[in-house]
Amino acid sequence: MGFLDELFNRNTDKEEIKMLGRFSDAYKPSSNYKVWEDALLAYENEEYLKATINLLTFLKNPENKNISYQTAENEVTFQFFQGSKTISGFQNETKFRAEAKIAQTDDIKIGLSRRLLEKNYLLKYSRFALDEEGNILLIFDSYTVDASPNKLYQGLKEMATQADKLDDLILDEFSDLRPINNEHIIPRSEEQKEKQYVYLTHKINQCFHEIETSKLNIDQFPGGLSFLLLDLNYKLDYLLTPEGFLMDNLEKNHRVFFANDKSEVALKNNLFIKSFRKILEKDKEEIKAELYDVISTFGLPVPTPHETLTQLIESELNKMQWYKENKHTAIALAIPSYVVGYSLFSYALPMPDMKLLDLFYRVTESEFLNNGEFINGDTPNARRVKKEMARIENKYKSIHPHLDLNASAIDFSTMLTFSESFLNLIKDINLDHA
Repeated sequence: MGFLDELFNRNTDKEEIKMLGRFSDAYKPSSNYKVWEDALLAYENEEYLKATINLLTFLKNPENKNISYQTAENEVTFQFFQGSKTISGFQNETKFRAEAKIAQTDDIKIGLSRRLLEKNYLLKYSRFALDEEGNILLIFDSYTVDASPNKLYQGLKEMATQADKLDDLILDEFSDLRPINNEHIIPRSEEQKEKQYVYLTHKINQCFHEIETSKLNIDQFPGGLSFLLLDLNYKLDYLLTPEGFLMDNLEKNHRVFFANDKSEVALKNNLFIKSFRKILEKDKEEIKAELYDVISTFGLPVPTPHETLTQLIESELNKMQWYKENKHTAIALAIPSYVVGYSLFSYALPMPDMKLLDLFYRVTESEFLNNGEFINGDTPNARRVKKEMARIENKYKSIHPHLDLNASAIDFSTMLTFSESFLNLIKDINLDHA
């Protein structure tokens, strides 16, 4: 199976599963290959209920806490979690139906109706509805005979991810709505949320200060400013894993910047800055309310080979040189950090890559993440970093026998030399399979 076989091998060590950042459903046990193939075969043989049961089994994550289902004669009922939303449904001999309750209202307003109607046009499989109890629903249904595993997977993914994104946003926008079916979210401690809020505002203000005091002519070098803003965007997304308004803002920043609309980089930078100012203007308690943990079934980052990361490092890292030579250290530091953040935001890379990119943040943001465990003053803690690299190599050596994390290639003298040499090491590793 090659690359994908390695991707579906994340559950062998519980310590390896716990990572920051966005959830990806790419890291399932290799046994799920057989379950998916069984689902396709059962559907081809017109064993529709068996096909759906196999699909639901396939959707289980390694921890097996995201989905449950019950079978009776000629029917299966199920429930699964996607972030702050619960999706429930059934399939019998004639029909498949799934729904997510997004929010509850006593009187749906014209503005909300228009908002949902506009979103309806963007949906391929699901649609909005209002039930008799005043619950705003997102529904996906199909005749059983048409409910192939591929169709069900795509339809459920669309409705689940859209429902999860929308609930916090419309609750924030329309104050008369009430939350519903979010009892399963995992609250963070008040101390943790306070620490994360302080980090959030500090990092944004730090970025603004760098922009205002930089000796770089931003009009002539807007790309330098872009690196600062992109680095900040992905760092906040990965390290805080927020929901609601904050998550939506970070995602919009990404989409706007990389939209192929021929907008000037300077204009995109200004939109970025406005977005971060909105975050600073947001009420503190409202931001903290979006800092919680969730269980998910579907993920957005897609399986991506190591070669994609190699190409990104090669194309971006050489842009550090001019900024280094001209003493624009903050921008030079932002470039490798942007590469790391963009990769963790966009891709589900092989696990050695993911763990090494995570380690990069463990070092560069050590004070926030682990009370300075990976630094000595202002420089990386070489002994601690080498120990972690050895653990990663030993963990994945059986899958990638040519994996050699030679820490002697890393320059630990400053954070800047570390960042550059560490990414060059990642670029050159060999992830060929046994």
